[in-house]
Amino acid sequence: MISNIKGAFSSIWNNKVTSLLTILGVVIGVTSVIVLISLGQGLKNDVSSLIQGLGSNIMGVIGGKIDAASMQGGGQVNPAQFIATDILTEKDLQTIQNTDGVQVAAPMSLVSSTIKYNEKIATPLIMGTTSQFIETVGILKLESGRVFDNNSGEKSIIIASNTKEALFGNNDPIGKRVMISDTGFTVVGLLKKPSGSVIGGEYDNMTLIPFDAATALNKNQVKIYRIMVKAADNSDPKAVKETLTRSLLKNHNNEENFSVLTQDDLLGLFDQFLDLATTMVTAIAAISLIVGGIGIMNI
Repeated sequence: MISNIKGAFSSIWNNKVTSLLTILGVVIGVTSVIVLISLGQGLKNDVSSLIQGLGSNIMGVIGGKIDAASMQGGGQVNPAQFIATDILTEKDLQTIQNTDGVQVAAPMSLVSSTIKYNEKIATPLIMGTTSQFIETVGILKLESGRVFDNNSGEKSIIIASNTKEALFGNNDPIGKRVMISDTGFTVVGLLKKPSGSVIGGEYDNMTLIPFDAATALNKNQVKIYRIMVKAADNSDPKAVKETLTRSLLKNHNNEENFSVLTQDDLLGLFDQFLDLATTMVTAIAAISLIVGGIGIMNI
């Protein structure tokens, strides 16, 4: 036994380069698997923290049916359901706003365009909504300026830090006039830069314009891909969800082609996506480790 150990160490010493490369291959392979798993878990924790930061009484209404089995990992979820714009309507928004237990609701409508200021161009996420959106999504705050008035018909815009830096640099953007397509908008507000969240950094690229203005830019087509809902503080979110579902079913001829998602639902849904992504990346790293191990065994 002792002679075998001595022989092994002697072989390693006599083949220093080969031994070093072998050890390096093992270290890199194992480290890559550990790092990828850690990154996946860290992203999962970050998303959970972000969703919980929205508040337990925040809900989202989206087009497409996501059932309970999908939430628990027993079904499949089509990501295209999150961006459907032909299911939810203004009637649904009115129904939600008039539902008992709902404090405020705000629609979300996307506009595909760029923002120009003189010769500078920015390509943020342009979203049409109402002034209640910032109140609904508690994680959003204004750094300066104000929200726009829903009923004034003003062409106003609220920008975030990335757009400010791209168009105005270190200058104050409030009061400046920018162009979206051929329509001029006055900057009335600047969103506060979120902190402590990787996913929250997406808010740095968000731009808010009035919902009616977004509809006009979309060639007068109402395109609601999501409705954010804030339940009253003294209400039960699960009870409000059930009431909303029953009310919206009447608008959709009892066809449940939409989903009302609470905080718990969103956590379950994102956990499913992130678990799948982490498993796939880890599997790829594990295959690379196995292939490297075979090469090491040949040496």
